[in-house]
Amino acid sequence: MAERKLTARQAEVLKYVVECIEKENRTPTIRQIGTKFKLRSTGSVRDVISALVKKSELVKDAALSRGVRLNPSKYKVKVSRKKK
Repeated sequence: MAERKLTARQAEVLKYVVECIEKENRTPTIRQIGTKFKLRSTGSVRDVISALVKKSELVKDAALSRGVRLNPSKYKVKVSRKKK
């Protein structure tokens, strides 16, 4: 199956997610993404994130408080889990 290309917005959001992980060691919240890209609706942000999951850039992870992480088969940047 051929990989689907990312839209410009999806690529921007993905780049921002990677930057946040590299700087803060965690993914940004839905609201942080919305603020960064001037999206007033959290639904719009969720649509972009869902598209990135479908295109295998992000992976849903219920164990993480923010719910997604980078696809480990494509990215070496990791999000650490909270220490208890």
